[in-house]
Amino acid sequence: MVAAKTLTLDTAVADASADPGAATATPIGTPVPSLSALPALSAGSVFHYEQCRLANDRVALEPFDLALHLGQSVKRLREHPGLLTYMPFPALDDEDAFVRDVWSYISKSPADALYAVRDLSSSNSIAGFISLSGTNPMNASTELGIILFPEFHHTHVSVTAVGLMLQWLMDPVAGQGSQGSQDSIQSAEGGRSTAATTARGLGLRRVEWKTHSENVASRKLADRIGFELEGICRWERIVQPGKPGLAADWLQRRNGSPVELQGQHMALYSIVWDEWDQKRQHIVAEMET
Repeated sequence: MVAAKTLTLDTAVADASADPGAATATPIGTPVPSLSALPALSAGSVFHYEQCRLANDRVALEPFDLALHLGQSVKRLREHPGLLTYMPFPALDDEDAFVRDVWSYISKSPADALYAVRDLSSSNSIAGFISLSGTNPMNASTELGIILFPEFHHTHVSVTAVGLMLQWLMDPVAGQGSQGSQDSIQSAEGGRSTAATTARGLGLRRVEWKTHSENVASRKLADRIGFELEGICRWERIVQPGKPGLAADWLQRRNGSPVELQGQHMALYSIVWDEWDQKRQHIVAEMET
């Protein structure tokens, strides 16, 4: 596997030339190239954008790698099955189930990406996951999701992980604006390492945060970070058996169907490009607490 670049973000603004070997994004308003022309982490990656390792001195987001992250991830999910209460997945209590129900889809979808969240401030252990879904380069948008193991709830990890990801997603593409973060990029090939400093990001227009309307913890985190509530999407998706949801018995009778799965309402939040400069200052301040 090709080594992932390391993108270390901090709160400074850099005014430097772009690193030609660094992560790239499709400029807004230009035709989207074929997937084969987009840079990828490895030969098996089909995500629309090159996945870099995002980090500061407290938290790292690492592109998910089965060899590095699968075993510990499944072990922790087995210990805390309640983390998936509001998720569309069944129990992920063994490696085969994780690969079958999660990774087999994400790894083949250009619109989806998965990152392991690592806490660097203490044990260096995997703290959870961040996902991107529904990523659309033409509309310059994506949806962000996060799952953290219980001991990392209400700690610096949650805000820092989301903040690192938002800076990458929302900061301007290198050379296309003054706002940005000072990024230390390190790549390794054949034992040699290089470093450069540049302002960079994907320059997206919109990042969504969508959660079960009754998921209080997720909604509080969205509010703290600075996402704006757009509304409640009623009956937005079905719910698999065993998950909390709204009964659809009347729908079953109305349609004369043998069974109708339960449904759920989803709270929809977003951060958009024309408020990002102001939101960014707030997020950076939250990351420093």
